[in-house]
Formats: sequence, structure tokens, C-alpha cells
Amino acid sequence: NKIYRQLDPSCLAKNINIEDITEPIKIILVNLEGKMFNHIKNILKNYKELLTINYHKEENNIDITAKNINKFTTLKKIITTDNYIAYGNDINDFELLQHAEEAYYIGEIKNRIYPNNVKIIKNDSCAVANSLKIY
Repeated sequence: NKIYRQLDPSCLAKNINIEDITEPIKIILVNLEGKMFNHIKNILKNYKELLTINYHKEENNIDITAKNINKFTTLKKIITTDNYIAYGNDINDFELLQHAEEAYYIGEIKNRIYPNNVKIIKNDSCAVANSLKIY
């Protein structure tokens, strides 16, 4: 699963008991086989007012976070300006791209709706570099 490469590239994570986690930020369910994906999706429908849930059917993953905890709300805690340029490549970048002065989605948008301000660029370093030359 491609998410494994991205989870802890610097090997900073610690293996702790679930009982010791007092303030979870995100849960990622990976490699949900067969009917399990749809079964969990049906259960999570009951919590959509409390949670932000992103379904990645192609990878058989489900991302779960607390409502209003996303890349945009985190960025707003760090910087106060509304003028920023954002790059994203997944549904979890939606809010970040939506509020950006300039927004770029890297790759193909498959069956997903993105804000009108988003420009789609190829998933390669030259396309990203060319988009940066404007600034």
C-alpha cells in the first residue's frame, strides 16, 4: 500500500498501546479487503456530523479525522494571511486548495469535484517547476 511509504518517512513514530493514546488526530484504515470497506463505510455514516471521513476506494483505505481538522485549519494556525499557493494530490487537500489564492492539483482528478480555482498539472517535477516559475 502506497500510504505506508508516507506515514513515517523519518522513522519518528513509536509503537504504543491504543489505551495510551489520549488525543488521536487521525485514523487511517488501510487495505480493507472485500466487503470490509463497505461495512465500515456504512457504520461511519452515523458519525459524519462529528468526523471528516475520506474514502479511498482505489486503495481500500479510509481516513478519519475530527471535524474541521485538516491541512487548511492547521495552516491557518501557523500563518494568518489568506494569500498562499497550495499544491495537493488527494481528497484530503480539498480545503487547503479551496482557500488558496492559487491552487494546483497534481495528477488526474478521478470522479471528484474540486474548487473552481484549482489548476490541474501533470504529476512530474517539470510540471511543478513550471508552475512555480510564475511566482
